[in-house]
Order: sequence, then structure tokens, then C-alpha cells
Amino acid sequence: MSAETFIVSKGRINELANRVENSDPGTSGFLLAYYQGVEAFSVLETRATKSAVDANNTECTFTNYVVQTLANVIYSTAGVEGFCTADDQVLSNAGGVVNNTIVRAIVYYATDTALPANAIPLAHYQFDITTDGSDLTFDIPASGLYRSG
Repeated sequence: MSAETFIVSKGRINELANRVENSDPGTSGFLLAYYQGVEAFSVLETRATKSAVDANNTECTFTNYVVQTLANVIYSTAGVEGFCTADDQVLSNAGGVVNNTIVRAIVYYATDTALPANAIPLAHYQFDITTDGSDLTFDIPASGLYRSG
């Protein structure tokens, strides 16, 4: 599973990762949101904020869904590229009463993780999984969460 990088974040990954790593500000962090319907990538990649993504795409609504703050993000560089990895993300009892088919997971940078509307979209993963009341685990690939472009 590879990540596609949003236009607004290309060339800024190092800067944003350093902000999180250095707690600048202390409320900054990376968020992970799930979507059940999305635009074509060529259009989606032009969205500059989470609110712009949400206005034109359908975020999940399954039982026990929450936007997740990525924990234990490790940032490193290799050559000209920077990349991150994080702990697996788990949503307990995902779905059941309300189920969704998830088609996209989007990673955002937020200056305040409690206020995600203006978060900057960094990268997205495409997949197809339907919630059914079981735990949902999303594995952040060790090869890199996002790459500077």
C-alpha cells in the first residue's frame, strides 16, 4: 500500500514533521481520518484543508468512528526523502449498528489536534474494507507514511 501526497504538502513534509517532533506548537500532531466516498485523485489532491476535503467527500459515520491522532510517530530521512511511521491505529468495535465501506484513509497535519478543520492533508491510502462490528486495524506502512516531493 503506497501513499499519494497532496499538492499543498509537497515539499513541506520535513517542516511539518519537525513541528510535531519539536512540539511547535505543543498541540500539533498528525491525524488519520477515514472516508467512504472520495473524488478522483486528480481533484482530491488539490484540497488544501480537511474542511475542503470534507466539503467534497464523505467521511465515515460507522459506529465508534473517530478521527484518530497518530501515536508514536517516528520521523527519519533517507537521502532526499523524509518519511514517517506510527503505531497501528485500532478502532474497537468498528461498525455493527452503522457500517461503512471505507475507501480512503487520509493523514493530516494539525496545529491543534482538537480542532482539525484547518488541518493540512498530507497523504492518502486507498483500500476497500467494510466495517462489521469487529476491531479495525490500520497498519501504517514502515516504508513511509508520507514522502516529501
